[in-house]
Amino acid sequence: MKLNKWTTLTLLVVGALGVSTLLVVGADRMGSPAPGMAPHAVVPGEPWQIEALPGGGARVMGPGGLVLAPAASTGASASTLGDVERLWPGTSQVAIVAAPGEAGTLEAFVDPAVLGRIGGKLVVALDLPASELAAMRERSPKQDYMESTTRKFQLDPADLPRARQARIVSLSFIPQAQLDEATVIERFGPPGERLTAADGVVHLLYAERGLDIALHPERKDVLQYVAPADFRRLREPLAAPRPASAPSGP
Repeated sequence: MKLNKWTTLTLLVVGALGVSTLLVVGADRMGSPAPGMAPHAVVPGEPWQIEALPGGGARVMGPGGLVLAPAASTGASASTLGDVERLWPGTSQVAIVAAPGEAGTLEAFVDPAVLGRIGGKLVVALDLPASELAAMRERSPKQDYMESTTRKFQLDPADLPRARQARIVSLSFIPQAQLDEATVIERFGPPGERLTAADGVVHLLYAERGLDIALHPERKDVLQYVAPADFRRLREPLAAPRPASAPSGP
């Protein structure tokens, strides 16, 4: 499944899981802890802690976070679903999300997810061969329609050990607090590129970090992470953006 479809499915999943209205917190929107988050569900690093690794990968959320390796690599150093469950024990759901005619993507939905002091929800896209995904779908004990014809296939418990070995290929974080561009630039620095899509979403692109921060004027904001070597998979769907002004300062 292409990454731009993952972004669409991310928003559908968030709606299906019953995300509440975004909270606009105080003066430091990305520096205050979200209320009601389980104390054990805290990742050591913040969303802006991204370390580029040799070979085109990246470690996100600080030293205790997750490693994204390029799709072309062997994946030996990439974090897995098992690592996600270690960081957020007891807070994730795992399912195959598929549109008609597609094998689908194995995804984990972490709710709540706290990155440092920032509360929100996390969608983790995982890599498994299409043949294995098809077999898991056949064994699924339950499936639900998320929106339109997109379906979510619950995994059979017997398939969970194999799913926990699947490596992470992308992360989509939906913060509970609504963001503004000045705050993002203060925390992440000036983007390498700023684009405005046809739907009005502003994309702040950080190619060297493998990061796209999508700021929507009406819907929820999304921070999407991939290995920097795979950044084209975030950038290519934005090939025909509307003209955008220069980034604003903090």
